[in-house]
Amino acid sequence: MILLHNKLSDNGLLNQNRFRRGLGLLGLEHARFLCDRIFHVIDEKQEGIVRFEDFLKYMHTLIDGSTKQKAEQSFRMLDLRRNGRLFYNDIETIVTEMSVLWNTLTGSRGTHYHFLKNKYLSS
Repeated sequence: MILLHNKLSDNGLLNQNRFRRGLGLLGLEHARFLCDRIFHVIDEKQEGIVRFEDFLKYMHTLIDGSTKQKAEQSFRMLDLRRNGRLFYNDIETIVTEMSVLWNTLTGSRGTHYHFLKNKYLSS
């Protein structure tokens, strides 16, 4: 993993485009929204760059973190505005983007978003 990071990085730093390209090597080339969300969660200082150590910290929490740490990290993934709050539009955007990703990965033409919206997001 460090070899891939070194290959993609510029002096040990990954900007958002390089980070996205790196995840594309893992088969996530169609997952721009997901890649960008992961990047923003890792880039806690909002510097527009990710260091290898930042990525390792993210992965450590994902794999070995406490339930509370994982919940906080997951919340940051959903907090599109980085303001500590979730809004209906945030959830709608996430559901839509994940539905598009699912359709792209599976070749499905279904409208999962409309199903989920009607089932879970309707007022």
